[in-house]
Amino acid sequence: MPTEKSTQEHVIDLRRYLLLFRRWMWLLVASVVLGAASSFAVTQWTHVPVYRASTTLLVNEAPGARRSGYYAPMVSSGRLVTTYARLMVTRPVLEAVIAQMGLEMEVELLRAMVRVQPVLDAQLINILVTDPDSARVARIANGIVAAFIRQNEVHQTSRYAAPKGALAVQLERLKEQIDEQEAKLSALSDSSRNGQRAQLENSVAEYRRTYAGILQTYEQVRVTEAQSISNVIQIEPAVPPRIPIPLKTERNTVLGALGGLLVGLVGIFLREALDDTLSDPDMVAYDLGLPILGVVAHYDVSDSNIVTTNPRSPIAEAFRTLRTQINFLDVDHPPRSLLVTSPELGEGKSTIAVNLAAALAQSGRSVALVDADMRRPTLHKKLSIPNGDGLSSLFTEPQDHINGALKEAGFPNCLVLPSGSLPPNPSELMGSQKMLDILDRVKERTDMLVIDTPPTMAVSDALVLAPRVDGVLLVVKPSTTTQKALKQTVEHMQRVGAKVLGIVLNDLSTNGKGYDYYYYQGYYYRDYYSSDTPKPRKRFWKRKRKNVGTLEG
Repeated sequence: MPTEKSTQEHVIDLRRYLLLFRRWMWLLVASVVLGAASSFAVTQWTHVPVYRASTTLLVNEAPGARRSGYYAPMVSSGRLVTTYARLMVTRPVLEAVIAQMGLEMEVELLRAMVRVQPVLDAQLINILVTDPDSARVARIANGIVAAFIRQNEVHQTSRYAAPKGALAVQLERLKEQIDEQEAKLSALSDSSRNGQRAQLENSVAEYRRTYAGILQTYEQVRVTEAQSISNVIQIEPAVPPRIPIPLKTERNTVLGALGGLLVGLVGIFLREALDDTLSDPDMVAYDLGLPILGVVAHYDVSDSNIVTTNPRSPIAEAFRTLRTQINFLDVDHPPRSLLVTSPELGEGKSTIAVNLAAALAQSGRSVALVDADMRRPTLHKKLSIPNGDGLSSLFTEPQDHINGALKEAGFPNCLVLPSGSLPPNPSELMGSQKMLDILDRVKERTDMLVIDTPPTMAVSDALVLAPRVDGVLLVVKPSTTTQKALKQTVEHMQRVGAKVLGIVLNDLSTNGKGYDYYYYQGYYYRDYYSSDTPKPRKRFWKRKRKNVGTLEG
């Protein structure tokens, strides 16, 4: 019986292929149209009028070659027709046609112009010849028939040429001897002795008897030859055609469309096979055993803190849903420190950290947002706060200096600890005991700690700090993040003993095409609305797109 896991895998695979075809439907349509149009154009532009002439031959099998029985003559005739059909396009026949007509072409070219078709269940052979010259095509067809008939007669009569020749020589000698004896007999005078005349008459009579016997043998050989020779008769000569062969435009267009479809399918599967980017988050999350905690759509707002600037937008609601998902991961021991990172650059982890902190602060808890990215810090730019005094300065300043390093985020219940000046050894600082002391002092002043760190595939800062927090959020960007980078990040986190809470999908496209749209819509209606909340009505005749762009950081 199929298990639940195998059933889920089949459902995911089927959905992946269906969405793959829908995503690339435009390419398939374009390939089909391009293939059909190209085939149609080539057929029309490169077409040269070609004429076809045909002639029909009747194969007469020799009576002496037939065997006894009911099926034997049918089998023998069928084989003879097939043999003759193949012999008609042999080199000797075609060379004779070329020489007779004075054609300036090779034998192989002439053979390509000729098609010989035996008629099923009949002793008939059809010869079809195609050529751009309407007059020459008929002459070639008739010339092939004439050349084959001549060569066939030569081949058939060659078997009896030797005995007939020997008998003919004997007959000629006997004729000469008879003439010689008759001349001697005529030269005798009436006064000659009767004995000499009688001797000559007996000699002539003996020669005549011998001549008659050899002549009878010669005629028997000729009869046997006639009974054993199978001949060919041209019953319908070829005539010059007036109309060229019709174009196969429809067939060529259909074949071109099918070829274009095949090329499109191969191109799509090759691209998907070579493309390692994360195109199916469900499948990756299923393989990694991690939940998808949040889905943030593609939007274009200059203010990265959309939770506070536009709290009623679906994007803000997505961050509140992410906050709820995190709270329900462990209701008895909810995480107090979260590390936000991503496998690679440009996946929007810093923007996710800012908006997650704002969503947590809106729930009434005090939140501290720490910029632990001491290589390319961005939180101070997104929140428009100074970065002169921050995390790096706390490693050398006394403990009470932390109050001066923490700054207001610009919205209630949230403090920000910027990165400060960039140190030469960020990885060593992240793994030091001093870093743990700083985080503990920050947690004493707030309820929740959100830490922004560099990407894991670039540097090891996040991996060093990950085991020292309550949970890790991995921010990935579908169609940008590679599956290899995400899997390696999860493996590295597990190897160092970090607790990966789940995945946040960032910058999903909502343009109505592809997997991202359907995933986002399904997630949005499933998680953003309760049973008593009315869902927004879809406008089929026109869809206005607002807040379209990218979350980057």
